[in-house]
Amino acid sequence: MLAEAAEEAGADTHAVAGTVRVGLPSLFGTCLLAPRLPALLARHPKLRVEIVSTMQLSGVFDRGLDVAIAAGALPDSSLVARPLGRGQFVTVAAPACFGEMPRPCRPDELHGHRCVTYTRPDGREEPWNFETQKGPVQIEPHASLRSDDMHHIAAMAIAGLGVAQLPMFVIAAHLADGRLERLLRACELRRSLHRSCTPPLARCRDAFASSSSTCSRTNRHSNSQA
Repeated sequence: MLAEAAEEAGADTHAVAGTVRVGLPSLFGTCLLAPRLPALLARHPKLRVEIVSTMQLSGVFDRGLDVAIAAGALPDSSLVARPLGRGQFVTVAAPACFGEMPRPCRPDELHGHRCVTYTRPDGREEPWNFETQKGPVQIEPHASLRSDDMHHIAAMAIAGLGVAQLPMFVIAAHLADGRLERLLRACELRRSLHRSCTPPLARCRDAFASSSSTCSRTNRHSNSQA
């Protein structure tokens, strides 16, 4: 995705160079983007990547991002969106959580369990959504612990501190090795679409051209001083 954006932005230049600013939730950077950067930078050695942790698509304009990653439905905007793949939030807990309490069989049974929840930027707790035979169900779990960072929530769930909802790509290995259990699988929502969102192509090209020009001027100046 970054390679495509870089190459399109540099279509009118001899090489892909300069800085591309990428906005995405921190977990995406840790689990999905970072492992792919070595190949990208090997392919484009003059490219610089700046990662900005954000959950807000408005950052594309407010923070001057070139690309942002978004999950779920998108608001109406002038952004150009491309599908990247699908992801899913799953309800999980460590086996130690069920020493005294039975595993929940229905979403409403979560009210009897200690939970770890995500805090939105506005300070409210993110509710948990499920799909049952009777239709959609939204639960506001009893949160003994909460955080505005999914890294913290994942760590607390693995430590056995409560039930949590986390992206599958974050906890798949922990499910496989038994450190976490998947709960309420029959009530999970369908996987949501992840997209890359960019401003209109003209702006991307201008940004890369400007950045590349600046880098070239800096390099020429440095060489002349050597």
